[in-house]
Amino acid sequence: GGAPAAGGAPAGGAPAAASEQAPIAGGRVRYVKEGGAKVTSQPSGGDVVRTLEQGDHPVTWEEAGAYKLGNAMYVAKDSMSDQGVPRTSVAKGK
Repeated sequence: GGAPAAGGAPAGGAPAAASEQAPIAGGRVRYVKEGGAKVTSQPSGGDVVRTLEQGDHPVTWEEAGAYKLGNAMYVAKDSMSDQGVPRTSVAKGK
C-alpha cells in the first residue's frame, strides 16, 4: 500500500482542522436510483467524469443544488435517494 501524496490546500477554502483523513462533517450516504447516475465536473453539469450504478451509495454533501462526491465530482439530486435502493440483479447491457 502507498500513502496518498501530500500537499495542496483543500478545495473550497475549508479549514484543515484535523490532520487525519476524516470524512467531511455533514456528509451522508445516499443511494443511486434506478437507471444509474452521471457524475459531472460541475454542480450544474459539465463533463461526465464517471457513472454510478443503481444501488451505489457514496457519501455526499449538498453543494450548489447538487450532491458533491469529491473534488470536481457532482451528481444531480434527482438521481439520488436518501432511502436504500437495491442493486440491480439484471445482467449488464443496454
